[in-house]
Amino acid sequence: MTRIKKFVNFLCDLMVIDQPNIYIVDKGGFKDIDGVSTESFELKDSSAATTIVEENKIYIDMNVIDKAMIYTILAHELRHIYQYQSIMHPSWEEPMAETWKEEILNYNGSDIEGYENQSIEIDANAFSKLIINVVFKKDFEVNCDQELLKKRIQELMNDFSYAEIKECYEYNIGPLPNIKA
Repeated sequence: MTRIKKFVNFLCDLMVIDQPNIYIVDKGGFKDIDGVSTESFELKDSSAATTIVEENKIYIDMNVIDKAMIYTILAHELRHIYQYQSIMHPSWEEPMAETWKEEILNYNGSDIEGYENQSIEIDANAFSKLIINVVFKKDFEVNCDQELLKKRIQELMNDFSYAEIKECYEYNIGPLPNIKA
């Protein structure tokens, strides 16, 4: 859990957000990010992870995900926390906040066809792709409008430079992994 917690700290520091409570189920055990036993929870059949933004909580079912995807999922779900906190803090002047607010109020969950093309999902996927690419030199496929995704990644690269991501990662975790692309 320590590596996961450090990764969460890194992303919260990078986005300057309050750290959420994170709950994980794995092999029948329910724990928080510190490994402390918690109450059980159940996610929709269509979800491996979900975020309750109003409560600043993330739930992850490790029994249904590829364990190698945990960092991708965390980056995605933490970006949803950022989206909500940017709505709650207009002084952040996040240009997407009004669109995100409308989408959060009328959210189409993963069981609704086309949900992945909502701007909150495009943004969360673009953010996780950017982070995973910079930190682990890896890429992954996302089922969404690829042009919107590419455009949002470019916009995020203006907000989060390689140097900024690297510096924040090294401050919170240590040297970036020396992985060959």
